Amino acid sequence: MNRKELDSRLDSLARHLPVLQDAHPRDTDFWSAFSNEADSVNDHNLSAEDRAYAQMQIVLMLSSARDD
Repeated sequence: MNRKELDSRLDSLARHLPVLQDAHPRDTDFWSAFSNEADSVNDHNLSAEDRAYAQMQIVLMLSSARDD
C-alpha cells in the first residue's frame, strides 16, 4: 500500500469515528469496534515508517475526537 492509499484509509477511519462513538457508547464496546477498524488499516504490508506514521495519525485522530 502506498502513502496515498494509507491516507485514504486513515481518512475513512477518521470519518467513521463519530459513527463508532455513537454506536458504541460504552468504552469497552467502542475500543473493541475501533480496534477492529484500526487493525484493517495496519493489516497490510506496511513499511516500518508507514506503520509508525499510521499509528501517529490514529493517536492524533483519537486525541482530537476526545476534544470535541
